[in-house]
Amino acid sequence: MRKIGILCYHRVLDIIDDFNMINVTPDNFSAQMRYLRDNYDIISIENLDKELLENGRDAVAITFDDGY
Repeated sequence: MRKIGILCYHRVLDIIDDFNMINVTPDNFSAQMRYLRDNYDIISIENLDKELLENGRDAVAITFDDGY
């Protein structure tokens, strides 16, 4: 069984002071997405149960918390 991680982002924005430390800059976000694309299978939350049973590379689901 492969491993699956779930990443939760709050905000992608160029700001200097991130008081709550929940921001990622657009350039950093792009670099992170390229890394994930190259090293993991990107999956949806809806298919999480099926993906757990699949063989292959470890996987990651990327989410945004829009409630903040």
